[in-house]
Amino acid sequence: MKNKFAIALLCLAFFGCTSDEPNTPEVQPPVLISEAEEMNQWIFSQMKHRYFWNEDIPDSNDCDFKLTPIQFYKSILSSKDRFSYITENSRSSDINLGFEFQKYTTSDNEFFYEVLYVTSPSAKKSGIKRGDFIRLNTIDNQYISLNILEDPTKNSTYRTIEYMVEPRSTSSAKTVLLDTIYSFEDKRIGYLCYLEFGDAADFHDAFEKFHRNEITDLILDLRYNPGGYVNTCRKLCSLIAPEHAYTQLFQQNSYNRIVAEENLLSHGNERTFTYFEKPYLSSEPTFGLKYDFLALPHVYILTSRHTASASEAAICCLKPYMDVTVIGETTVGKGVGMQTISSNKYQYALVPITFRYYNSQGETVDDSGIIPDYTIEDSYITPKYQIGDINERLLNKALSLIVPNKFNDSSSKIRVQTSTILHPIGEPSYITEFNNKHYNENN
Repeated sequence: MKNKFAIALLCLAFFGCTSDEPNTPEVQPPVLISEAEEMNQWIFSQMKHRYFWNEDIPDSNDCDFKLTPIQFYKSILSSKDRFSYITENSRSSDINLGFEFQKYTTSDNEFFYEVLYVTSPSAKKSGIKRGDFIRLNTIDNQYISLNILEDPTKNSTYRTIEYMVEPRSTSSAKTVLLDTIYSFEDKRIGYLCYLEFGDAADFHDAFEKFHRNEITDLILDLRYNPGGYVNTCRKLCSLIAPEHAYTQLFQQNSYNRIVAEENLLSHGNERTFTYFEKPYLSSEPTFGLKYDFLALPHVYILTSRHTASASEAAICCLKPYMDVTVIGETTVGKGVGMQTISSNKYQYALVPITFRYYNSQGETVDDSGIIPDYTIEDSYITPKYQIGDINERLLNKALSLIVPNKFNDSSSKIRVQTSTILHPIGEPSYITEFNNKHYNENN
């Protein structure tokens, strides 16, 4: 009787725990993440795929996805990386001063601009020239008023000038600052001051002039050139190089393991390769402009401490095929290339390093930069002749090597000035504009 009673109690307990409702698992609410966290996840996936040093990126479990996108991007960069950056989806202003400059401050918190080169016809017409120290008065959408100082360290006498503002598109679109030819003895020396590897059509007229005048030597001034498009660099180098370089290997690029494997599957090699161009025959059809090849045995390249990227690649990739004499300052040391990664969905665009480049002999640009064959300082407190003036320090040195009987090397005799009063602020203006332009063009 007792056993029956116990069984009855167990049955009551069992049925008392049941319900007429179906037994379904509890549905968890979706995990909501902020817009910043969502973008950080996108940043992480893109960098893991394309970043050259992707193996140095921390594991996702060790990343703080609650940081701002800028903080997060910086937190996952490799310690080897000096160049990658993140930028906001905004265009730079169309207003410009009409010249590129290095900004300085004094101990009294006064600001001055040293003119590196003039880009605006109206600024040039007003009398502004390379080497001037300037203090801004006023600037609006129509006019610029400024003071040109005789000695900014003493804040002494000055003259005031005013000129019209020109849109940046009209004053800085061209990448050739100056092209000219010097004739001395039996030499016809071409000189090209090239500001950026942009549209190859920009230097078409210069090379046509060099070819027509049968120049014997070329001085390529890259002191204000921070780089640009690799294909334009290859085009320019093809126009300079001797005939035995035509169709030969110009540059080879290496990538991270993921991209290298994708390359291997797509075209049978982990690296990508580009080659020197070959001149068109007169009977062959051409598309677009036909360029004149110089086929020179020697080139003289002028550099500064801001010469970088494609400019360094030109030096590196020409050396296996011809004599290259470098004059000026040690370059930046950017033997790596960048790619802009953006999405209309997100506020920021990524500009990370995605490859390292090598010449045909497997040589790259060392991180410490290219050391000139002849070191000539052109720091921004040195006496400045105008670009193209045969007395200008770097050009004068190149001319003295080409025509030693005509030119005495005066570059070493010019006293390099230093200043404990003026202190440079940030990068020269053309560096900042270059970064903004290339980001915007790829956005």
